[in-house]
Amino acid sequence: MKTTIYLDMDGVCTDFAAAGIRTHGQDPSQVLMTWEQSFRGEFLPYKVMGLEKEVFWDAIARQGEAFWIDLQEYDWYPELLEALLKMGEVVFLTSGTYAPGSLSGKLKWLQHRFGNDFQGYVFTARKHLLANPWSILIDDYESNVAEFRQHGGQAVLFPQPWNSNCMIADKLGFTLESVRQAIHEMQALKYQ
Repeated sequence: MKTTIYLDMDGVCTDFAAAGIRTHGQDPSQVLMTWEQSFRGEFLPYKVMGLEKEVFWDAIARQGEAFWIDLQEYDWYPELLEALLKMGEVVFLTSGTYAPGSLSGKLKWLQHRFGNDFQGYVFTARKHLLANPWSILIDDYESNVAEFRQHGGQAVLFPQPWNSNCMIADKLGFTLESVRQAIHEMQALKYQ
């Protein structure tokens, strides 16, 4: 069977954190430095910024889909995607917020890169429902990774300051090696 690689968007492909920080008039480099020094492992950006949850998300929701369409790719994204496409079928797997513009914005982000006929995505917060022995999830949220593994899939926790892989400097190298290892393990299982 062909390996399916589910690739999270926010925090892996796109720099949601910096955009969310800028939305509140704060300097992303300063907040990210504080995040790395004093809040390692804290997943929720509004806590690092000293904001209430509703204040953080409402400001993003007011921007509508434009916030999501305009998210910047991380520098490593093109190389990550190119390498993953050589290893299996890549499907973007991402969730939306309570604001409808998040999903339409993410779809337009993908269509700007892959064309209007692009169908290589799944929008759901219940990522674990796609887990199976021949699938790999790459995600920056530990809970998604743990649930995907619990439901029979392989998963790689993409290193970011907000998870337990925060000390890994070579995000791209670690991720690609982890995916290669997972595929190797799948192939070994196939021949048992």
